[in-house]
Amino acid sequence: MDLFNVLIISDHILFAQALRRLLEQEGVHILGIVASETEAMPLIREHQPSAVLVDANGAEDLDAIAARLLSAHRGDCQILFVSLDNTDVTVYTRQRLPGASTTELTALVRRSLALAARSR
Repeated sequence: MDLFNVLIISDHILFAQALRRLLEQEGVHILGIVASETEAMPLIREHQPSAVLVDANGAEDLDAIAARLLSAHRGDCQILFVSLDNTDVTVYTRQRLPGASTTELTALVRRSLALAARSR
């Protein structure tokens, strides 16, 4: 198992592909892109990713989504909600980071992965 697998959940394929390219350019390994939680669950169970990036556009209850995703994971996993609003990227973790730049998003993913690696 690669300690730095990241799964992207988004039904907006252009957004997901752009996010994938951005993170791969920064050396982050992307496990894959899926369109829904339902598709994500077997991948989470099988591959145990270090982080799951979820497109939060239109999401109703972020806490419930995080709980369902974490229920499929046997260890530590970072759940990051990313929302693209106009030209701003908003990242939701334990705190809201409105207007986060792509550099800040990449740094957040790297920090999350580093924390996950240290806890294993």
